[in-house]
Parts: sequence; C-alpha cells; structure tokens
Amino acid sequence: MRRLTLSLAAAAPGLGAVLGASTAAAAQQPPIPAGLCVEGGGKVVHDGTTPPVVYPCEGGSFDGLPVIP
Repeated sequence: MRRLTLSLAAAAPGLGAVLGASTAAAAQQPPIPAGLCVEGGGKVVHDGTTPPVVYPCEGGSFDGLPVIP
C-alpha cells in the first residue's frame, strides 16, 4: 500500500503539469474570421479606436474569441 501511495504522490505533479499545459493552450485560441463569428450567432465588437490587430467576438458559439478584422 505504501508503494502505491508513493507512486501516486510522484505522479501528481506530472499530471498537474500536463493538465495545466492543455488549459493554457485552450485559452490562447487563434483568431477566427469575422464571418465565422457571425455565423455562430455572435457579433464582432468595434470599439471605435484606431484599427486594432484583432476585435473580440461577442456572444454566440465563439464568445470571447479574437476576430481577424
């Protein structure tokens, strides 16, 4: 039983690193085309400033993802 406990304790940090890396990769999604944002039920939000690099998609299936202008 002690060997199993030690094995699990040794594996936990590695599992945490793998799960943390997959969460970080999912958080940094590539920009989507504006048409895809609209087709998914969202809208491209323009804030009226000088053209930024990307706009956010608001609502729908792609809420919060960056949109290629």
